Amino acid sequence: MSDVLKEVSALKMADNWSMTELPVPSELSTIVDRIWSFRYFRQAKGPGYYRFAPEGRVDIIYVHGDLKSQTSNQSCSSGFYLCGPLTYGATIKPVCDTAIIGATINYDVAAAFVGCDLTDMRNVVLPIADSPLCDVFDNELMSCAKTTTDTYALLLSMCQLRARNTVNAYAQTKAAVSDIKESRGVLSISDLAAKQGCTVRTLQRRFLVHLGVSPKELAQIIRIRSALDIHYVNKNKSWLETCLDVGYYDQSHFIRDFRRSFFISPQDFLLSEYINIAESTAI
Repeated sequence: MSDVLKEVSALKMADNWSMTELPVPSELSTIVDRIWSFRYFRQAKGPGYYRFAPEGRVDIIYVHGDLKSQTSNQSCSSGFYLCGPLTYGATIKPVCDTAIIGATINYDVAAAFVGCDLTDMRNVVLPIADSPLCDVFDNELMSCAKTTTDTYALLLSMCQLRARNTVNAYAQTKAAVSDIKESRGVLSISDLAAKQGCTVRTLQRRFLVHLGVSPKELAQIIRIRSALDIHYVNKNKSWLETCLDVGYYDQSHFIRDFRRSFFISPQDFLLSEYINIAESTAI
C-alpha cells in the first residue's frame, strides 16, 4: 500500500497547508471520482480559514484532528463522516494540526452507493455511525485508522463493499450529468430533459433522488467552477470576460449566482483573508 501512496500528486501547496490527490484503483473508477487529502499545519501567522467550492457530490471523509465549519457552525472531531451533496461554498477552520482524507463519489452512482434517496442529504454532514453507511464500517477498524495509509486502505475497502450496489445504476441520470458537464452548465434544463426523452419535472425528480441536487443547481455549480478554473489559469482576464466564456450574458447574473454559492462577490472572494482552494478540486 505504501508504494501506491507514493503516486500522489500535489494539487496545491503552501507554507501551512497542502492539497494532494491519491490514486483511485481502476476497479473503483466507475464509483470513486477521486481520493484527496488536505493537511493543515497550525502556525502563529495566517488566517487559518479555508474555502471549498461546492460540487454537488457525495464525499466520504476522515478527519484526523478537529475543525469547525464557519458556514454551518458544525464541529467535527476525529472520525469518519458522510458528506451529502454540497450546493454552497464551505468554509472550515482547523482548530489544531488537521488532516482530512476524502473519497468523492461519482454523480451517477451516489444514491446507490449511499443506499438512500439523497433528497434530504443536501448540505448534510453525518458521522458514519449515524448514516446509511454504518453497516460497512467496522468501529474497531475505524479506531485503528491512525495514518494516511490506514485511512486510504479503509476507504478503499468500504468502497469495494458498496460496489455491488452500484452496478449499472441510473444510466439516464449519468447521461444527463455528462451533458451538463460537456456544456459547462450552459445547456438549458428543458433541452436536457428533451435529450433524455422525459419531462422537466421527471428529470428534476431523478436528480434529487439520485444526486441530491436539482439539474439547475448542478448546472450552476459547474458554471461557477468553470469560471474559477478559467480565472485561476489566466488571472489577468477580467471577470466580465470570464463570465461570458461560461455562457453568462452579463456580469450581474454571474455575480448573483456566485453570491448564491459563496455568499460574497467574486472580487471579494479573491481579496478576502481566507485561503481559497476551489481551484484544487476541479469537477
